[in-house]
Amino acid sequence: DGLNTNRLIKVASTISKNSSDNFNVVTLYDFDTRGYVLRYLVRYVYGKQPQNEIEYNNVDSIYALAENNYNFDKDNPWELNVFKPYNIERIEDAGENFGLFKLTK
Repeated sequence: DGLNTNRLIKVASTISKNSSDNFNVVTLYDFDTRGYVLRYLVRYVYGKQPQNEIEYNNVDSIYALAENNYNFDKDNPWELNVFKPYNIERIEDAGENFGLFKLTK
């Protein structure tokens, strides 16, 4: 609920415009924490290359698509745990109850 193709494309566009060359993506609303849907759109539609699926500890930023009430201090997947400590900034509304967050060191 709340996410659709147009919203995902908009999120991917925002990531591609705001990211450096050393970033990664993660989705925190389902089992696909490595963000393959975002990874595909960012790479093949917008021409930006996230780091590979296991490179989360050596990036400048991680773009996280999550529910607005996601608790970044609790129950994080390893993709975020290896990046700690980090600052969290909500950078875009991604539709009903969802947001795009930028995590930086």
